[in-house]
Formats: sequence, structure tokens, C-alpha cells
Amino acid sequence: MDRITRYKEILKQELEKRAAIKVSYSPHVKNHLIINEEETDSMLLRFGWMGHRYRYLVVFHFQIIGDKIWLHQNNIDVEIGEILAEKGIPKSSTVIGFVGKLERGLEGYAAA
Repeated sequence: MDRITRYKEILKQELEKRAAIKVSYSPHVKNHLIINEEETDSMLLRFGWMGHRYRYLVVFHFQIIGDKIWLHQNNIDVEIGEILAEKGIPKSSTVIGFVGKLERGLEGYAAA
């Protein structure tokens, strides 16, 4: 298995695991995982009604560009890059896309 295929599998497994977690604060808010056919774009969404208010949140958004995994969005208090590194995707292969170019490489992640 080549490196990118392995990264796709690790990312998919982690997102599926997180999508299966029930939203404890509201039974009407659900997780929804979207992965395109090529498995190059992945989003975990959370949406539904919380009381009288509709909630919609992009929890995670990942994109594989070239030989790197780009994290475009992380809206929860989970260091997903650290978790992926523990599972076999080195930080040097992950770009934190929502951080400015000058800060990207400071924590060991790829600059681009």
C-alpha cells in the first residue's frame, strides 16, 4: 500500500470513529461524514435542532493535495493533527491550512 492510500485509510477510520460519537448535549443534533469518491476531500459536519435553534457546524475539513493532508477546519478542542500523527500520518505530511504561512511549520507540521 502506498503512503497516500495509507493516509486516506487512517483519515477515514478516524473520521468514521468520530462521526459515530453521539452528540450528548442534544439528541436532535447529528454527525454527518462526507467523503468524495477519490477520498481526497473529507468533511465531518454536525447539524440539527437544539431547542428552537438550528445548528450547523463543520467539525473537520480535510483535503489531500499532492502528497500532503491539508486540515482546513477544526472546530472542536481536539488536536486532530496529533491524533493522526499517533496513528501513522507524520506531522510533516499534514498542513494546518487555517494557520498563516509563517506559523505553519512551527509545531512540526508541514509548511505547505
